[in-house]
Amino acid sequence: MLVLDLAAFKYPIWKQTEGFFGQDFVWCVLNNGGGRVGMFGNLTHVVASVQNVTAFGSGLAGLGSSPEGIHDNPVMYRLLADLSWTSI
Repeated sequence: MLVLDLAAFKYPIWKQTEGFFGQDFVWCVLNNGGGRVGMFGNLTHVVASVQNVTAFGSGLAGLGSSPEGIHDNPVMYRLLADLSWTSI
């Protein structure tokens, strides 16, 4: 099983469950809940959150995004993709 923590950016369930009790999981950003579109997002929070979850290490299988609309902030998703390939 692979668990998707879809809104981990704002509501990190992995913290409450100690990394989903050992199951592999994907930490995700849901930046535009409800289909809201626009150039918004806290890039500093994304970097800090990714640093936090990668330091935890246990069960983290990757980073993901779960956008609910189009024409969203491309900078946010570019940063997330870059963090997937960068050691921070």
